[in-house]
Amino acid sequence: MTYIDRFLIKHTSNYKCNYDCKYCTIHGEDKVTPTLDNFKKYLNIINDILVKDYHGVTFSLTGGEPSVSPIYVDTIKYMLGDIFKDRDFILKLDTNLTHPEKIVEIIDYHKSINSNAQLYLRVSYHGEELNYDFESLLEKIIKISDIRPNKMKILFHFMLENSPKIKDNIDWVFAHKDYILGNNIYIKFKGISDFPDYYNECDTRQYLFDNYELRDFDKLLVRGYSSTDMERIYTRHQRFFKYQKCNAVINAVHFYHDGTIFPCPNTHPNVKPLGNLNDETTLETMRKIKEIGWYWCQYDSCKGSTEFNYPEKIGKNTPLKIIKI
Repeated sequence: MTYIDRFLIKHTSNYKCNYDCKYCTIHGEDKVTPTLDNFKKYLNIINDILVKDYHGVTFSLTGGEPSVSPIYVDTIKYMLGDIFKDRDFILKLDTNLTHPEKIVEIIDYHKSINSNAQLYLRVSYHGEELNYDFESLLEKIIKISDIRPNKMKILFHFMLENSPKIKDNIDWVFAHKDYILGNNIYIKFKGISDFPDYYNECDTRQYLFDNYELRDFDKLLVRGYSSTDMERIYTRHQRFFKYQKCNAVINAVHFYHDGTIFPCPNTHPNVKPLGNLNDETTLETMRKIKEIGWYWCQYDSCKGSTEFNYPEKIGKNTPLKIIKI
């Protein structure tokens, strides 16, 4: 299967989150209450107009904190047991694991219907919100790992807050890497250096580079780049992807719980919506999208509608402009 044979749907299920991370720009209160009927309506519209001809579907569920939504489990059951049950389906779940019991319920349902769907659980660790108790969150993940189906991968997103206490957490991770890997859990260190006003006490990403040889742990999924690496990778991506056509809208969209739909699954604030799924004009545009053609934006380091990898190089306030080519 080639990449073009798979459609990516990203869904922001709610803005509400039980955390209040200083570096988060997404969470807030929901002006429109998420409902299961609306979720089914919007997903069916996207499926009927854009997705039905694709062999594979990847669905990425994010928030806010998705698990605080009252319809969280029901939406996932609908995808696993109904609309995508006979598809080559990948489901990616983002969570801070506030409600591990809901993840257990999803796993039990996945097993009960003998689903062939591939599950990805992406758990984020936000040290300040948890009083830097990394080990307790890890133990919750391990309990889930013990009951997960074979077709489920667990990725631990470790947010590199610029706090000295995070250094202690980093030391603990590398001291216990065999224990973590032994439970088939992978860790991805995520820098938040895009927010320079947040915690100037220390540079935890630099601490990671200075004290650990990340390449020595080839089975431990660690991502983070030094300034030299950033320059090299950025140059390579700029050269390679400069003339590549983006797959925004053609095989990737992002929709919100209120029906707003975006042509690119990225959450950059300058990505403008295509419209709203409650608006017939928007649906008509979606029906004609293949006639309109491919889209391209000025972020020439983007791999194709998935990541703005280098905000410090591009400038986080640079407007995204989608044009027809």
